[in-house]
Amino acid sequence: MDVTIINSENRAYFQSFLLPDVYALLEKGLPISAIGLVDHDTACGALAGYQEDSTFRIASFFIAPSYRNKGGGALLLQTIKQVLKTIPSLTVLQVRYTVTREDHEALHSFLHHMGFKDVTPEETIYSVALSDLQHVSFLNPKRLNAYPPELMPFSKIPDILIKQLDRAMLVEDGRPLAEPLEQSSIDKDISIGYVVQKKIAAYLLFDHSFDGQLTLAYANSGTSNNAPELFSVMLRQAFQLALAK
Repeated sequence: MDVTIINSENRAYFQSFLLPDVYALLEKGLPISAIGLVDHDTACGALAGYQEDSTFRIASFFIAPSYRNKGGGALLLQTIKQVLKTIPSLTVLQVRYTVTREDHEALHSFLHHMGFKDVTPEETIYSVALSDLQHVSFLNPKRLNAYPPELMPFSKIPDILIKQLDRAMLVEDGRPLAEPLEQSSIDKDISIGYVVQKKIAAYLLFDHSFDGQLTLAYANSGTSNNAPELFSVMLRQAFQLALAK
């Protein structure tokens, strides 16, 4: 197996080995570096990352299952390490991930074998079946006489307001997703926005980023005095929309 630089001419061959958000950044020519693993003429893995201060952060790392335990993953990491040695400003190589599948446990052991050390506790995504949540009193829609008309799924919010929210995110806290909100992969049928005075003042964003599971990716209930209550109301309505879908 050999390592090659992923560029505009060959990136399509490695698309299935890169996270969608990372591949989109490569397509746009943004500052992200990527290398691919090839076996003769067959693409079988890829690694991509970016520089942040003195750290090179690995944003995507995947080896085809049939090529694992054959030295390909180690070859990609060793290649990155050799490149970093030539850049004095980069002193740390870091990979962050959330444990959601069994193969993430294997990745954890592999990274330890390659010399990585834990600097933060392992994270876990907790999930539950929607049918089980129907019995949770907190989510019971009967706790409200009616949902306020200002509360609506993103699929019914005008695109111009979604674009305005995206711009506000960039200015205030930074966009929580890699792509502009109006182009992102959020589930617009379930994501909820609270629209007042032609502005999305609070919202819950859901996507399917973890193995297709519905995931609460980002939440902002605003800064008003009723923010905690508004969060509860948005969560209840999102749950009802999820059940319906």
